[in-house]
Amino acid sequence: MLARGPLHAFAHEDSNKPDRRAMYGVVKTEWVCGAPYGVGLVSGGADGCVRLWDVRRASDDPHNGTVLVKCDNDVSTFALGDVYKGEAPLIVGVCSGKVTVLEHTNAPFWE
Repeated sequence: MLARGPLHAFAHEDSNKPDRRAMYGVVKTEWVCGAPYGVGLVSGGADGCVRLWDVRRASDDPHNGTVLVKCDNDVSTFALGDVYKGEAPLIVGVCSGKVTVLEHTNAPFWE
């Protein structure tokens, strides 16, 4: 099944903190599905970004890996909410201990 090799190789940038002793790169991924865009992959990484990847585009396409939010510290985790249930679309936790809840506009409405 995996004999063909990887279909995609998406990558975050290096950590935005040069003194990191242990860098984890990508810390979490989650599939997302919605009209009109179809299936995408959301990832959080050591570059402080949560990104949306379009799996229909090439890995090296410069328009792929849209930054949904850029944080001051490395992303530790994130959660995607169900907006149809009234949940916040995106919650991000960073290694400094800060948690940010974002609206549809990508602007934080609660920190």
